[in-house]
This record gives sequence, structure tokens and C-alpha cells, in this order.
Amino acid sequence: MSRTGKNIIIAPLDWGLGHTSRCIPIIYNLLDKGHKVTAAVNDQQKSILKEHFPTITYAFLDGYNIEYPVNGSMTWNMAKQSSKIFTAIKNENHWLKNYIGEHPQDIVISDNRFGFYHPRVESIYITHQINIQGPSLIKPLLYSIHKNYIDNFHHCVIPDTEDNILAGQLSKTSIDRFKFIGPISRFNKAATNNDIHYKYLGILSGPEPQRSVFCKTLEEEFLASGEQCAIIGGRPLDNNHFKKDNLTYFPHLKTEEFYDIVSKSAGIISRSGYSTIMDFSILQKPIYFVPTPGQTEQEYLAEFHHENSGIGFCKQKDFNLNLVKLENSLPETTKVNESIVSLLDII
Repeated sequence: MSRTGKNIIIAPLDWGLGHTSRCIPIIYNLLDKGHKVTAAVNDQQKSILKEHFPTITYAFLDGYNIEYPVNGSMTWNMAKQSSKIFTAIKNENHWLKNYIGEHPQDIVISDNRFGFYHPRVESIYITHQINIQGPSLIKPLLYSIHKNYIDNFHHCVIPDTEDNILAGQLSKTSIDRFKFIGPISRFNKAATNNDIHYKYLGILSGPEPQRSVFCKTLEEEFLASGEQCAIIGGRPLDNNHFKKDNLTYFPHLKTEEFYDIVSKSAGIISRSGYSTIMDFSILQKPIYFVPTPGQTEQEYLAEFHHENSGIGFCKQKDFNLNLVKLENSLPETTKVNESIVSLLDII
């Protein structure tokens, strides 16, 4: 198959912003190869991508719109939303077939959207989590359901190394057709340590209401500390930038601005989402994790990197700055562009 001049449609999952941000380097490389890219996204995702790609084609595709509980079991909460999730998967598959009927495509790329495939168009599925985490009794069922969805795609690519240095058990597989492509990140060099202005930088992400719950906790802790601190709110459609005493709040930052604030910060407090882990394996700043309550993937990744790299973490309900030890960084990965080349080799 020719590597130039293809029509390619790409759709990232909408659970947080990480799936969208990690598509940025993929789109850059597709455009560099002469492909025409369409991004199927919601309004929030579009606002992020348009900062980098103002002239590509955008098509509105609604997300899964998952809601996280303030309290209670995440497993039970997700079970209650399973009908909505399965309906969203069917709807996105129906949407894609209709879209391709009107706007023919040569390649389909799905970042963790289970139904974004077409049987007659080369379809690529990107996921770091072959083995979905959950209670041990239902993990085999979760794996089987996920594997059945993956089998609808022509290719499955995993943004991790073959020795699973960043995702651990999540990305382990013995299936030959699943291809490891290495980490994907919008960053390509380590942050600097010059002109440190903030002792702590809190980075928020993920669905509501837990994003706002954690934001309030960070604000209270940072203000009480008396140290210069900042928060990046993970809200690209919000313009509520403010400074209060020793705290500066940015609702959202473009990639270059994000890099600058990280460079000016002594250490990072963040969710342990996988896209964040890939980014900070490049940025190489000391980091402390506070997993989203009940999100088993983030809880596993926080524990995995604590055991393997000494990264500190705690539960959100226990969080206070006295617990935070910013001593260690994530395993360093620098060959991020090779992962994109590997993906392009498929098509």
C-alpha cells in the first residue's frame, strides 16, 4: 500500500484528554507523509487539536460520556453504565459507516474507541491496555470482551516497549499480530530545570465529578502551603485563568506553554493516566501520583511505578502535601518518534 496521499480518519476516546493529546504526534507524522487527515472528535477534543492543526478536516463524533461516581464502587458504576457504553460503541460504528459512505477513507485509526472500525477499510486500533484491570473474578470476562472488539480491526498497536516498561501487565501479550510501537507523546525532549518558579504543579485530568473534587483538594493544600504553586485544570473550553495569593490556575495550556510551566516547576502532582506517564517518561520531572478513585487502571499504574521506579502515590481521600515526596522520575524514553514511524510502516 502506498504511504502517500491517503485519506485517513482518526478518532480518540474521550475519557479525559490523554487519548486526544497523544494523537497529536500521529497526525503530524501523517501530514508529513502527505496524507489527508480527518479527526472525528467532540468539541473539547477539537479545541485541543485545532491548536496544532487548524486546517485539517473535523467531523463531530460524540464521546462515550462516562460519568464517575463521587463515592461508591467504580465497578458497580461502570456496570450500571454498560448499556450506555455498548450503545455508544454501536452508534460510532454506524456513524463511521455512514461517514465513509459519503467521504471515502483509505485508513481508519481508532485510539481506544471500540466501535471505530470498518470491515472494508484498513482499520488500526491503538491501545495500551490489552488486559483491562478490574476485580479478579471478572478480569477474564473483561479481557474476552475487549479481545472480541480488537478482532474487528485489521491491526492492533500498543504504545509501549516490548518489555512493558511503562504499562506493565496492562500491555503484556503473546499475540503475534499485536505490534508494540513504543511510547507516543506530544513531547520530544526533557523539560528543563531552569528558572524554577513553582514548587508544585498540579495537573488535572479525567471525567467529572472527580476532576473537580481533586481540583478543590489541590487548591486548599496549595494555598495552605504558602509555596508558589500552579494548577493546570484540564478544561480546554474554559477561560477562567486566575491567581490567588500563592496559587496560579490555568484552565488549559497549549503544548508549548505546558512544557514551559512544567520546566518552571520543581515537581508534579498528577493522575496516573497512561498518556501522562508517556509524557513524563519524556519530560523527566519528579512526579507524584494520585489515581482517580476507583479507576483500576490508574491504581495499577501508580502501584507499578512505585514498585519499579519509586514514584510516590496515595489515594485521593488521603492526599495532603505532607505525603508528597518528589524524588523520582519515570523510566526515561526518548525515541518517541520511532513509535510513530512504526505505526506508519503498517500503512
